[in-house]
Amino acid sequence: MDAFLAGADGELPISLGPLGFDEYIPGWRTVWVTDPDGVVIEVSQGYTDQSPEELGRPA
Repeated sequence: MDAFLAGADGELPISLGPLGFDEYIPGWRTVWVTDPDGVVIEVSQGYTDQSPEELGRPA
């Protein structure tokens, strides 16, 4: 994410973040930027879905 933001060189204004969600998924970070057309885009790193084993465990 840091490399992405550095590469954007201020051309994509940040609308929210960067935020870290380590308490949920270690290494998960996200930021929302606005493209030149005004569309908000989420850029995320480190997110992983649950493994099949985790999905099969009762809550």
